[in-house]
Amino acid sequence: MKSTLKILMNLANGKTATITVQNPRADITKTDIDAFVEAIVSTKALIVAGYPAVGLKKAYIQNVDDQEIVA
Repeated sequence: MKSTLKILMNLANGKTATITVQNPRADITKTDIDAFVEAIVSTKALIVAGYPAVGLKKAYIQNVDDQEIVA
């Protein structure tokens, strides 16, 4: 099963941007996500079309199970 962490960030213009992390740690916590988001916002590390990230919209783990139909 493939696991992906999706972090949706609010931008200053009201739109959103998504940060995708492949194969995140199994023990990742809300505290880890909050610290990451705070670092992104405080350093303006994420700017999309001139608009910086201003906060977290939501974060979730997406699990995908590929099933081969034809080999």
